Amino acid sequence: MNDDGLDFIKGSGIKIKDDAKAKEELSSWYGIDESILDVEKKELNPEIWKEKKLKKDIVEQLMTIIRKVLKDSGIEEDRLTSAFLEGSNLTYYYTKYSDIDAHMYIDDITDEEKEIVDSNVYNFNKETVFVKGTKNNIELYLMDATQKKRTNGPRYDLIEDEWVKPPTRIKMPAEMYKAAVEISMTFARDLDLAFGEIKRDIIEYMVLTKELEDVLNIDIKELEDTRKIKIEGLKADLEALVIKEENIKAMRRKAFMEDYIPKDETLYHIPVGEGDRSYTLLNMIFKILQRFGYVDSLKKLKYDVYNKAIENKDFDSNIDFYIKRIIEVLKFFNRLDET
Repeated sequence: MNDDGLDFIKGSGIKIKDDAKAKEELSSWYGIDESILDVEKKELNPEIWKEKKLKKDIVEQLMTIIRKVLKDSGIEEDRLTSAFLEGSNLTYYYTKYSDIDAHMYIDDITDEEKEIVDSNVYNFNKETVFVKGTKNNIELYLMDATQKKRTNGPRYDLIEDEWVKPPTRIKMPAEMYKAAVEISMTFARDLDLAFGEIKRDIIEYMVLTKELEDVLNIDIKELEDTRKIKIEGLKADLEALVIKEENIKAMRRKAFMEDYIPKDETLYHIPVGEGDRSYTLLNMIFKILQRFGYVDSLKKLKYDVYNKAIENKDFDSNIDFYIKRIIEVLKFFNRLDET
């Protein structure tokens, strides 16, 4: 490990007594940088905070967005009883790209209203709106009653413009970083295989389609049958990725459940996250996967492709449309164009 790498490890808040021992202990998993794990800062994000108070123009921007989502959903503003900020930007472990997570609670919301609000929240998040003058994009969430009560991490009340629970500094042992990264890599390898499979099926489907347009003097029916098999493969690939997305989301949700005891849930027995669930092993794994781009890609596949196909019941008959949506999500246009 070079000196820059050791400086990073030290700067991240990990206490190291012996440089030689640190090099030996950490060399097997070094390679982590700030784009993956958040290092401790001296102060809260100065782009959005002023002396531990949220800047007024940011409060106004966030509340304007929330009010618009309510209006578009047909919800009266007086039913919004809570609007909180949570997440990395309320801690000393943010980056300049950390999301600003705004959570809202609506009194007596019905299932039909929730479906409409969820749709409008998703459509807003898909647009990737940044807080003015920053690189921090805004993520909206609709809370339920259980989430409203939780106090597992810092929380700021947007309506009252005050802290519900202020941030604290966390002493993060090196073992937690190591565990989170190693487990995340296991998830990542599995997701790479799944994404690779859906890419290969799309390429093979497109090659078969082109051959059906150009071929002469061969059994076209056989090619048609093969193409249908590829469509079935694509459906299986998509189903598998949606299941993986749901499992990853459930893992993160578990990290914030009241009855989850972090030190008793893993082989590592590292009591980090008991005061702030953002630093549990489960949530750190989720955040690393999110930094690598897996979480957003899975979410877009689920909402932009899978859910629409389920709703329209036309995946087979409209396969070219859905393939284009998948390609858009996976962003590998060049590779396909070269095929």
